[in-house]
Parts: sequence; C-alpha cells; structure tokens
Amino acid sequence: MSTIRSQRRGPMRERSRRAANVSGLAIAFAALFWGGLAHAQSAVGVDFGLYFDNGTRTDDERIGPSHEVERDEVTNARIASVSAHYLHALSDEPLHGFRLGGELVYRGERAYRDNDDRRSAMGTVLELGFRGDWTAVVAPSLGLTLGMRVSLAVLFVGGELEDEITRLSDEGVSVGTGPRLGVVLIPSFGLRYALLERLHLRFDLGVGWSYLDGLDLDERVQGVDYARTLSVSGTRIEVGLGAEITF
Repeated sequence: MSTIRSQRRGPMRERSRRAANVSGLAIAFAALFWGGLAHAQSAVGVDFGLYFDNGTRTDDERIGPSHEVERDEVTNARIASVSAHYLHALSDEPLHGFRLGGELVYRGERAYRDNDDRRSAMGTVLELGFRGDWTAVVAPSLGLTLGMRVSLAVLFVGGELEDEITRLSDEGVSVGTGPRLGVVLIPSFGLRYALLERLHLRFDLGVGWSYLDGLDLDERVQGVDYARTLSVSGTRIEVGLGAEITF
C-alpha cells in the first residue's frame, strides 16, 4: 500500500513543481511587462482633421414581389472633424516604438451630396475606437509614424433620414429612432516632431474605408412582406494636424 501511495505522490509532486515553475515564469513576465509600462511615456492629444469620403449610397427596398435598388455615388458635404486620443507607449523612448490607446472623434453632421448636387443628411456622427502607431526616429526631434485606427461609428439620427423614419412609422413600419452603427478602418502614416520635451506636434495622412448603416428592416406590414436596407460605404482620405502632451 505504501509503495502505491509513494508512486502516486511522485507524479503529483512533479506536476506541482511544473505548475509552480509556470506560475513563477508568468509572474516574472507580468512584472517585467508592467514594470516596462510604468517607465513608458503616455500621451494625450487633440487632432483637427479634414476628411473626404467617396462612396456609394445604397437603398435596397422590397415590398412584396416588388424589388427596387437605388445606388448613388456620393461625397461628404461636411469635411471637418476634431478628435481627442490617449496613447500609451510600450517603450520609454519619446520618438521610437509602439503606442496603443483609444480615441473619440466628433464628425458633426453626416451629410452627402450626389452627382446631381442633391444634399441628404443622416444625422450626427461620433466615432469611438482603438488607435495605435509605430514611430522611428529619422532626424533629431523628428519621427516617422505608421498607424492604424479601427473605430465604431455611432450615428444619431437626424435630417432627411429622420424624416424618412417618421414617414415609415406613420405607414405602420416598426422602425426605431435610436443610434445606428458603422465601422471605420484607417491605416495612416505621418510625422511627429518634439517641439518641447513634453509637447509633440503631429501630422497624419490616412487612406481607408468606412461604412455607415441607416436602415435595416425586414418585417410584415399589413399582410405584406417589407424589407429595406439603407447604407453608405466607400473610401476615406483623411488629413490631420495635432498636438500631444506626454507624461
């Protein structure tokens, strides 16, 4: 009996030692990682930008057997935006290495013009998302930056879209007036300049893609099947100037 118990304890002790070693390595790695972050530089910043959308507005409506699709090439009527961001560096060098964080962008009224110069507003847009960049020093106090932004766009309904929602509701369609969602994906490159030790200026140029949902309906109204989707998607070019304070 004692021999069997000792044989059982052997593997158990071995597994315990392995678990302790793994736990020790994990704790050591976490300590090194967070210790590095503690010495790294964080930054808060404000950007002022101009953006240019070139896309397609698609209105797909199905009433019973009838099906109609309208596609219009559109551009954004409002081009100015302002944003605030926070970035945490993964190294302690001011103009070198990776930084990760988030941002909040105010786009204001989202309105489009088609080829006939007809203007159509959808409401007000805010974007909340993740932001990261990598910087390499190319000259004293100057760094070249490559970045990526992935954002969730939130549309607060207004303008002609709100009027259309009201019309549909009056006709018996169950359509809400709550926020609509979209997505933005913008790779970018730019420059960061250390004007002072804690004050950096930045310039960014991004080319990416955006999508915004306006309507997504599929129901039965007064005995008739009704489905409709309304969305805008396309390419986006964005130019931004900003300032950051590091700490």
